Amino acid sequence: MGNLLYEHAFNRLRTNEQLGYIVSMRTDILSTVYGLMLIIQSTFAPAYLSERARVFWNSVQDILNAYSDDDLRTIQDVAGSILAPPPQSLLQLSDTYFSEILAQTFVFDRAQRQTQYIQSLSSADLKRQMVHTAIGASALIPPSFRSCADWHC
Repeated sequence: MGNLLYEHAFNRLRTNEQLGYIVSMRTDILSTVYGLMLIIQSTFAPAYLSERARVFWNSVQDILNAYSDDDLRTIQDVAGSILAPPPQSLLQLSDTYFSEILAQTFVFDRAQRQTQYIQSLSSADLKRQMVHTAIGASALIPPSFRSCADWHC
């Protein structure tokens, strides 16, 4: 989803609204839960950036409605290859196992399950899931801000 929305976020927030030098979006994992991270490096006030980000998140439904069912099927297939690539080394495989053990979740085939779930969704269900994720992201915007001074830049 991050890859799908990245171009829209970049075009709207950086190119059109010129909010900052860096506008990026990516999928992030926090304690085995996938989410979205929108990054805006800017000289604008955090409250203003928060409002502009919220407006973007609230437009996700319109963005997704512009995609055809065939486009979404392609996106689902690509997501599967990104989420569940076969481990390329013993180190990657052990990272998967240790992450599950440390989280005490023990779902060692999590990526494969998530891929199967994503690929089983209809286009309408996929859109609903993505909008739900974006609305959740919109609700979490204020606590995610860090000023440049926090990062010593």
